[in-house]
Amino acid sequence: MTVTVYKHPLSPDAQKVKIALSEQDTHFEAPLPAALGSAQVAADFKAASPRGEAQALIDADVAIFNSSVILEWRITSGGIDVVLEGLARGNIRFAPQCPS
Repeated sequence: MTVTVYKHPLSPDAQKVKIALSEQDTHFEAPLPAALGSAQVAADFKAASPRGEAQALIDADVAIFNSSVILEWRITSGGIDVVLEGLARGNIRFAPQCPS
């Protein structure tokens, strides 16, 4: 099943989630919610984000909103292996390079 990330194109939080998913090689769709910013949002988006705010993620039966919570969930649901493997190889961009 494909992961769906509802996003707003100008939201840095949504970009953060999309970057994390891309770095984990997770296939995802990133639609712009219909009627975003109004009280008339679509039911599937409202189910994922009760406040009607962008950066909501739907993955199978899990629906999460708030970019920090989404990233934490991705890490605890298996995504951390990608980060740990990258650190072991020394090629994660946020890992400090130590002189030998």
